[in-house]
Amino acid sequence: MSPAAILLKHFRITRKYRQKYAAYLLGFSPSYLSGIENGHTSVNWNKLKEKVASAYKLTDAEIVDLDEAIKLSNHKITLPLKMPEENFKVAHEFTNSIGLLNPIELYLVREICLNRH
Repeated sequence: MSPAAILLKHFRITRKYRQKYAAYLLGFSPSYLSGIENGHTSVNWNKLKEKVASAYKLTDAEIVDLDEAIKLSNHKITLPLKMPEENFKVAHEFTNSIGLLNPIELYLVREICLNRH
């Protein structure tokens, strides 16, 4: 699930809203909201943000958290134009399989990336 979907569900649960009531507040069907929260339904987070902020009465701090989660949920990855061709190939292969990494592999990739900067 995306960070924004996880946070949306967190906001609902901490407010003790049942999914049916939260869906009503947002103007959605409960099944549509369930799909968003569980990562089964694609959504334009930038458009949904205002609805969520209003319906859930988010604090300024929660809106900042939601903005960050939306940035992290962006499915677009930008690669440097001057990257060598072999790096492009690896990046393409990696984006197709990142969801298949187990926690240890994900940890190792993160460590490699963090130690390069």
